[in-house]
Parts: sequence; structure tokens; C-alpha cells
Amino acid sequence: MKTSKIFGNLGLVLTLVSSVALMSQQVRADGTTWTARTATEANTWNSVTFGNGTFVAVSSNGTNRVMTSTDGITWTARSAPASVWTSVTYGNGLFVAVAAIGTDRIMTSPDGVTWTPRGSTTDAWGSIAYGNNTFVAVGTGPTNTVMTSTDGVTWSYHPAISGNWSSVAWGNNKFVAISNTGGASNRVMTSADGVTWAYAQSTHNGNWSGITYGNNAFVAIASSLGSGSDYVMTSSDGVTWTPRTAAATSGWTSVTYGGGKFVAVANNGTTRVMTSTDGITWAGHAAAEASAWKSVAHGNGLYVAVASFGTGARVMTSVSLVAPTTAAPTTATVAPVQAEAIPGVTVTDTKIYSRPPARVASSSAITVLSRTQNRTSDIVTRTPAVCIPNDDELVFVDTGRCIADVVNTRTRQVLRSLRTTVIPSDVSELNVGNEIVTLAPIYFANGSSTVTAKGRATLRNLKERISAAGSVLVVGHSGTLNGNTPENIALSRKRAIATVDTLRAIKAEGPFAIAGVGAGDPVGSGRTEASQAQNRRVVVVLIP
Repeated sequence: MKTSKIFGNLGLVLTLVSSVALMSQQVRADGTTWTARTATEANTWNSVTFGNGTFVAVSSNGTNRVMTSTDGITWTARSAPASVWTSVTYGNGLFVAVAAIGTDRIMTSPDGVTWTPRGSTTDAWGSIAYGNNTFVAVGTGPTNTVMTSTDGVTWSYHPAISGNWSSVAWGNNKFVAISNTGGASNRVMTSADGVTWAYAQSTHNGNWSGITYGNNAFVAIASSLGSGSDYVMTSSDGVTWTPRTAAATSGWTSVTYGGGKFVAVANNGTTRVMTSTDGITWAGHAAAEASAWKSVAHGNGLYVAVASFGTGARVMTSVSLVAPTTAAPTTATVAPVQAEAIPGVTVTDTKIYSRPPARVASSSAITVLSRTQNRTSDIVTRTPAVCIPNDDELVFVDTGRCIADVVNTRTRQVLRSLRTTVIPSDVSELNVGNEIVTLAPIYFANGSSTVTAKGRATLRNLKERISAAGSVLVVGHSGTLNGNTPENIALSRKRAIATVDTLRAIKAEGPFAIAGVGAGDPVGSGRTEASQAQNRRVVVVLIP
């Protein structure tokens, strides 16, 4: 299910971030101040996730065992099979939930509203995650402790290794699961593919209950201690772990990463929320109410937690308004472009930037030209590895220094220059794999914009991954022997257009945006045919 739309001359709406300093104020989750919200029913809410612009929570009891919300505040009850649903995740355009007890122990939904049961064995499933194009669920058996699926529909079951596996996460090219039983030497297991697993040494034999990945680290939390003294442990690789001191001795149940922070919630204790920017140093915060907080997720510039029981609220949210870190740029307002307002997205297409912000966030965009200006002017980037022109916008795809020029379409005279520093996103959903992905290029003959048979085969092989993205940016390149001439820029754009035409012909889903950067970002610098052949390419950039 797509959450992005192209509007106004292929202006690209990116679904990852709300950029710092693009507006006079922006919504940013801080995880420190929480507000109680009303759940649809007083169910045992066990898990919450975010995907496709929607929060989805599942429970183990109640009339309706699913509830959904686009803002974390107002929730709607959804019908689901009467199983004990323990965990839900989002990936590949699909919500997937698993259960510990019930006739149906797997169910899927494209939107969180309509759910389809997918059967399952009689094993008890406790947690599910998505990564490496695979759903992986872990549990307690009795027969299988792991199951995997590439589509959420057809599943393979694996005995894996024994344990009461309570939580699983994907990061650093591997799945890592934690257990609440066993010795310290067998309460962590890791796998590159979800099928073959190996034990890793945890810091102690406590009740490890939640794990996430962010900021280049796995963070696991415990609800109770065994032989150790710390409720948190961290690891860069999921194998070697270091104990960390929690903010309080509470029953920590769930942890997530987003908005530049780790946030953990607890089901008991005086302090039931703690936050950390690095997973090492933690600060405690008051929850909205003393409920048994069971799960927390981040999305849409918001942290959302759900509770399994309590006399008070069973949903709470955290969000705050913060001023930008730099002065807002000078802008001129133009007529708004009609577009769907997507939560958590900075839509800058109602502004024209006479100068760019001093700093912008990677994976965002600013509007540089008005529609009138766009008829006679183009945007040309000198740093295409960092920023790429997309019709009237400048799209940021990586961190670093961005330098771009506005040039006259006919004479190629530089009318003005833009310089800005691109920083990592301040608001993102890294824990569900929302990194920008650049796919393998397809290559063109010298001077040609015709997609070859080999190129068409490559695009067919990539069709599913492209269709699953939120937005697709197709960037054309040319050889460098003649320099970055208007002819090379035009040729690179024709290659991008031909690639999009091929994608549409094979029924790959967009939305698609097109950019041609000419010879501005070469791969090969030599004068040989082999070197220049590497430059005559189109690269497909997937933006979740």
C-alpha cells in the first residue's frame, strides 16, 4: 500500500522524515511527556506497530482484538479472529500479526482494517519482525520456535533452538531474538536468514522481554533480573553484549527506536518510561498513567504505547512542538498544490526558497522553483551523491554538503547558487527498515536511451521491491568524455524516462519521479570504453 503521491510536475513527497528548519515549527516526538488516550476497549493490548501511515494494536481478548489509528489519539475497533494475539509488525506493504493461542495464529492485513487468517501450527508465537524481505516470528514451541515467510501468507516452520523467545528484531543484516528463560549463554540467538540460528551470550539470565535496533546498536531490556544487576544490554552485532544501567528498577517490557531516541516502557514501577539517545545512558520519565505498559512504537512523529491492563488509560502518546535549529529561510508563498496531506511528512511545495535552509535533513526535499520559473529555469546539482534535482524540487538523498545551481534552460547560464549541509534525519522509522535503498543500475549503449533486453530483465527482477516502496526516484546518468553538457543532461533524463516507461509497461507500481544528472556523478573516470560504460546508467532509488 503506497503512502506517497507525486503531485505538481512530479514533485516528490517523501514519507520518511519531517525536515529540521524547513518550516517555522515542526512536530517531533521526544518521549519525555506523555498524554493518556482512550483505547477502543479495555482489552489486554499486547503489541503496537506503525506502517502505511497507520498505528495498529493487537490484543489477546475482547470483542474486537485489533484497533487502528492514523494519529495515535483517536482509535477505531477492527474485527479479527478470536485468538490470543501477541505481536504485530509491518513490512512489504502488509501488517502481519501472530498469536500464542487460537485456531488461527497468523493473520495479515494490507491496511490494518480487514484481516485474513493464515492458519499456523499449534506453536505459541510471541513476537514478529520484518527484515531482509522476510517476516520472522519467534515463540516457545512446543514443536517450532521460529517460522519465516516472504509474503506473510505461506510460512516455513523451524525447530531452531530451544527457548522462550519473547522478542525479535532486525538490524545490521541479521535477526536477533531474546529469551526469558534459560542460562545467560542461551538467552540470545542470531540469524542472517531467519532459518539457521546460533546462540549468543547475554549479560545475565534475566527475563529479557524486548529488543530493537537503531543508531547502529541493538538494545534489549528486561522485565526482571536473574543473576545480573542491569535491566538493559546493548550490542553492535547481536553477539557480544554490554550491560547498561536502566533509569529505574521497573519491569521493562518493550523498547523502540525513532526520532533519534530509544524509548522503553514498563508494566510496573514508579518510573514506567525511559529514553536514551545511545542506548547507554538512560533518563526516566513519568508515564501518562500507572498502567501496565506492554508495547511502544514510533511513527508519524509520534511515540505510541499500549497497555495490557490497568485501571486507567491503555494508550498514551508523546509528541512536542520544537522550534527549528536554524533560522527559517526567506520564502515567497505561492498557490498551494492540491495533494494528500500525509502524516509525518514535510510538504514544502507551497513555498519557493530564495535561499535554502542552512541545514536540512537527509531524505527530504525543498521547492526551489515556482511553476512559472520552472518553464525557463532548471536545477543542476554539483553534488549528485547528496542532492538531486527533481523538476522544481531539490531532493536530498544522503548526508554531506549540497551545492546546486539554478540555470537558464536555453543558455545554461547560472542564475543563482544554492549551498546547504544535509544532516541525518531527526525523525525517522529506522526500526522497520526505512532506510533509502539504491538498487543495482541498468546500463545503456553509447548515445542511446533505449532500455536493453538485459535492462528489462533486471527491472522485472526488481519489480516487487520497486512496487513495495513508498516513492521511486529514477536517476539517469551519462558518460563524462564530453563533460556535463546540455546534451548529456538531456540524454541522461531520456534514459530515466525510458526506464520509467519500462517499469510501467511491466506494471510496476510507482509513484515515479525522474531526474537526469548528466555526467555530474561518474562511476568510471577513465577514457576507456569499459570505464565509460559504467557511467551510462540509470539508478533506481527506493524511498519507503
